[in-house]
Amino acid sequence: METKKVEGPPSPARPPVDLANCVEELVKYTLYSSVNGTLEIDLGLSKDYCSALLKDDHLTDPTSISTDSFEGVPPYPLYKRLSAALYRSIISGAFWEIYSTMALIHEDSSLKQKEEWNKLVVDKGLELVNILKTIDFELHVQEPFFSQLKDGLKIIEGRCAVGDYNRIGSGALILFNKCLVLEVKDVRRYASFSQLLESEGLAEVLPGVKTIEEGIELMF
Repeated sequence: METKKVEGPPSPARPPVDLANCVEELVKYTLYSSVNGTLEIDLGLSKDYCSALLKDDHLTDPTSISTDSFEGVPPYPLYKRLSAALYRSIISGAFWEIYSTMALIHEDSSLKQKEEWNKLVVDKGLELVNILKTIDFELHVQEPFFSQLKDGLKIIEGRCAVGDYNRIGSGALILFNKCLVLEVKDVRRYASFSQLLESEGLAEVLPGVKTIEEGIELMF
């Protein structure tokens, strides 16, 4: 397993959460998971289609395209356009804008089907907004540890007790990587990372890492 040095900001981000960024990261992670075969739901989209949405177009300068407009050539990767459309749909309460900006829906789709999609996006969008309002902190975790958090393999996250990290307590809701919400069950303090790894065990803190020495190197 390839691992990289674990790096984090000196203090966790605090609310308000940026909805547009969350929608984009959620769409990207969902598409990647679908391509990798780790998504637990069926999107109804082929792996090739999801890969195409994620593919960069190096011939296009993304800085030359306004994210506030969908006219002309879409920005790449294409999932960014989809994310922007979904974000607009959530804040406007209407899904129809995507029909004219993304070729995701066949023209012969029934009005009833479009209404069902409209209700789905609006309802889930409102649910997402309400969840984000409850977030206490934001953290970023590198792979493969983020996927391990999502899958329940990694159940302990170690951080230096500085700044707002000291404000994290039991029951706090943390948004990881803009797309995963977990509740803090307990906070334990240790004098050093080595003491943390020795007491809690590598399998709980850094799954896949073989030795405490390797774990300490990853954290510093």
